[in-house]
Amino acid sequence: WAFAALAPLEVVFVVVLARVWQKATPSHGQCLAVVSILVGAVLLTSRTLRHARAPDRPPSGWPAAIATSVAFRANQALSTVATRDACVALRARGVGVLDIAACKLVWVCAFCAPYALATEGMAAWRTLFAARSVAAAWLALSAALTGLFQTAHVGLGSCVGSVTSTVVQQLQPASTLAFAAALSGTAAGARLKVHFDTSPAGLAGLTLLLAGAVLFLV
Repeated sequence: WAFAALAPLEVVFVVVLARVWQKATPSHGQCLAVVSILVGAVLLTSRTLRHARAPDRPPSGWPAAIATSVAFRANQALSTVATRDACVALRARGVGVLDIAACKLVWVCAFCAPYALATEGMAAWRTLFAARSVAAAWLALSAALTGLFQTAHVGLGSCVGSVTSTVVQQLQPASTLAFAAALSGTAAGARLKVHFDTSPAGLAGLTLLLAGAVLFLV
């Protein structure tokens, strides 16, 4: 239940931060759209969480884990709002989207690399650099997709508002479900272990998610 409640919180934080920082006031219809997106996201994850194996007693550190998750969502929202302002200011000076995205990735690596070294040690790095064949190909593909995603994120944030870009990003479950539906019943789908969720909760969640996004964007 914790993940279902916390996963869509980024939208709420972005709406509040955009209101305070950028003076962007959503209309009543847009607020209703955000609520629809939140409910849809919770429904899409509830069925998976309901069937997941859970311990009889929660681990002793679960309050800290939930607090950390909330802080992570707030940090994502702050990053979205700050990146929006940075994009507008830098593009006015002739700086391109690729330059901004590259700068963002450099800053992320500068902070994440020491943290990964401190928490995982050198073993994870040795595994990373020892990857060969199929593992190396998947690693290169994931790096390329990460760069593409960050570039698209920066480009979207520079063209539209913070809340709008976050709403568009919330459509990721819809694209995932579309991918699962396309591969359902195929050999590739069986190999990747993907299936299309046709439960009432899953379909209702997808409907609310899409309806909320359309309502907000129009």
